[in-house]
Amino acid sequence: MLAEITQAVVFLNVANFLYLICYSLKDVLWLRIFCVTAMFAIIPYYVWGTYVNGHYVIQWECIYWQLAFVAINLFWIIVIIRQRQPPKMSDREKHLYDDIFARSCSPQEMLRLLSVANRIQFKSGETIVDKLSHPEGLMLIESGLTRVEVDDRVVANLERGDFVCEMSYLTGEPAVANVIAASSVEMIRWERGALNKIFEGRPELKSGLHEIIGRDLIAKIASKDQTIPELEVETISM
Repeated sequence: MLAEITQAVVFLNVANFLYLICYSLKDVLWLRIFCVTAMFAIIPYYVWGTYVNGHYVIQWECIYWQLAFVAINLFWIIVIIRQRQPPKMSDREKHLYDDIFARSCSPQEMLRLLSVANRIQFKSGETIVDKLSHPEGLMLIESGLTRVEVDDRVVANLERGDFVCEMSYLTGEPAVANVIAASSVEMIRWERGALNKIFEGRPELKSGLHEIIGRDLIAKIASKDQTIPELEVETISM
């Protein structure tokens, strides 16, 4: 009897020690794993820890509650593990992620963004954006080369990974330059309304995309070969 009670107390202390560890963890997956382990460890205490009138009193209610807690935590452990597994991506999507999105988005976030986008193609010489037009979306060059013209003067050359209409998208102002396809061009295009809808309740998607746009603008400003018409206009107006 005394041996069983001693063992029960040992299990109780082990469980409490595991709870202490799990409450100090930041990672929610490991927190739940240690929590489940602690719940299993405390069950022997409910079996052997109470001795009344020469008999062990098994605390079934406590055991049932522990098993219910275990089931809930096991469910969320499976969900978290599945969420953390890298999603299946095509070779095209992998290259797109590695080249453009990796620094600001998770693979899952990139795929969510692509789910509301469409791919469009332009032949060499076609106009992609007209000056003074109001683009209702955002475009990203996936392949090909474009040139940005102001008054028939080429002010920038854009290629894979560069955004088109990003300033109009951010400010709502009309485009201040023509964008012409200098070769066969394939682009990813997002409608403003579709982006706004997917951003609802997902601020990380918006911040990730805006971070990529910000880096794109910084790269264009830093480039010796390119100028950004929208920024020139703002500077003149000041």
